Amino acid sequence: MPRPHLPLSALRAFEAAFRQRGYSRAADELGLSHGAVSHHIKSLEQSLGVKLFRRDGHVMVPTEAGQRLALHVSEGMSRLAQGIEEVRARKLRSRIVTVSVLPAFAARWLIPRLASLHQSNPDIEVNIRASALLADFSHEGVDVGLRYGPGKWDGLTAELLYTEDIFPVCSPQFLEKNNLKEPRDLLKVTLLRDQRIPWSVWFRHVGMNDDVPIAAGSTYGDAGLLLHAAAAGHGVALARSALADNDLSAGLLVRPFPEKLAADFAYYLVYPSDRSLREPAAAFRQWLFMQLGRAHRRQDHRASFPSKEDRGL
Repeated sequence: MPRPHLPLSALRAFEAAFRQRGYSRAADELGLSHGAVSHHIKSLEQSLGVKLFRRDGHVMVPTEAGQRLALHVSEGMSRLAQGIEEVRARKLRSRIVTVSVLPAFAARWLIPRLASLHQSNPDIEVNIRASALLADFSHEGVDVGLRYGPGKWDGLTAELLYTEDIFPVCSPQFLEKNNLKEPRDLLKVTLLRDQRIPWSVWFRHVGMNDDVPIAAGSTYGDAGLLLHAAAAGHGVALARSALADNDLSAGLLVRPFPEKLAADFAYYLVYPSDRSLREPAAAFRQWLFMQLGRAHRRQDHRASFPSKEDRGL
């Protein structure tokens, strides 16, 4: 059954006049003239066959019929406004991609590159959930995660993003002051420690005993803080390439030696295997792989450690 024609403009004028207790104030609210509001209400009264207001001196007082109609119109207007807001909010949410990521990778790799995402995809908004805890995709509203690990997580599709190398880094001033020429020279300087990557692993890789005595240095549970300390000249740190890339490019850090060790773990883009990516998440994924391709090309062409001549060899 078709719905009856609803004079929406007249109902809007009536609701405002009822709520504002007068035609003039209703006209001010709606941006109409007093005469236009009066015309709308008269038209509505003629359509309904009842009076909705009566004049009491200079005041327009709603009749009993007007009060009953106002109750339904006000409720309908409220529900209509609520529906519009829900549609608007749903459209806004459809543009947001929520990304779970480790704090160090977010600060040192992802966030510095987000301007590029906004330029290529201006309608996408990124909601970053930076945490060392693994996200629960079924309850936390996360679209994709950037995880560091072996590449296998139950119920998740894992796409390889970034394989890493591990190598020593320090500030240019620290390198110049301590004249580091070969890995064994590290035994004479302060070594900054990462809780997850012991120096013994790298010493074994370059043919040194893993039980060699090393100078005491601070231990860091956050890789970003570790690199910040190295850039500040506090010592030499074992860096992961993804996290050190920007500081190496900016000259805040240097590699004293060319030797590097392939990391056991890598970065992966993960998302639930039982559902496809929403449009903004798919666009984020595409942008992410483009950025990683550029980062790898830049690494391949950048000399990030001093030449033999620079080290006096």
